[in-house]
Amino acid sequence: MARSWTRGARSSGSTRPTSHPAPGDVIVGFADRDVAAVEDVLAGLREVDPGERVAVTVVRDGERQKLTVTVGERNG
Repeated sequence: MARSWTRGARSSGSTRPTSHPAPGDVIVGFADRDVAAVEDVLAGLREVDPGERVAVTVVRDGERQKLTVTVGERNG
């Protein structure tokens, strides 16, 4: 598996709900496309509108999980 975009560091014992992206997640899929690098996520974000819900696949603690996230607006 190619390493892709990682969202921050996560401490063990986190109480964050598992249905949301968490620090330490490795994004390996966005909008049903494979992600090999952060550029793949950025390209996918350019194809969706704010408020749209998309599937994101992450590797968390060594296991793949499919999440549904709502795309936010970019500020700045």
